[in-house]
Amino acid sequence: MEVTDIADTARSFREAGRVAEAAVPGEPLPEGRSFHELSDIGLRQLLYALREDTRIQEYAERQLGRLIDHDTRHGTNLLTTLRHYLDAAGNKTTAARRGNLSRETIYQRLRTIERLLDCDLESGEQRTELHVALTALDVLRTR
Repeated sequence: MEVTDIADTARSFREAGRVAEAAVPGEPLPEGRSFHELSDIGLRQLLYALREDTRIQEYAERQLGRLIDHDTRHGTNLLTTLRHYLDAAGNKTTAARRGNLSRETIYQRLRTIERLLDCDLESGEQRTELHVALTALDVLRTR
C-alpha cells in the first residue's frame, strides 16, 4: 500500500517488518510479484514468524510427540499417514491413494493414530488442531 501521509509511515514500517518476519525461506514469491505483502501471511507464515516462541514448540510437541516417538521407536511413518489424511480433509480414500496404501491399511493406521494421540479424527476441531501442529512442526524444522 502506498503511503502518502507521514503518519502512516510508522504503520507501513511495522507491516513491512511483520511481512519480513513471516517470509519462509525457500517459499516462492506470489505470481507476478517480486515481493511479499501483508495479505500473503497465512497460517504457515504466521507460525514461522512465531517459531521462536516456546509455546508454538510446546504445542506441536504436545499434539504430535507420542506419534513422533512411536514412529521413531517402531520405524513406522504414521506422521506421514496423518499428513495425507489431514491434507485430504479427512477423506480416507484420497489419503490412502496419496500414501499408496490400501483402504484397510489406512483404516488400521488411522485407528492407531487415534489411540496414540487419544483423539477422534472424525472431529473437525481435532483435525484442525493436528493440522496446525503439523504446520508448526514443518516451520520449526525450516532453517
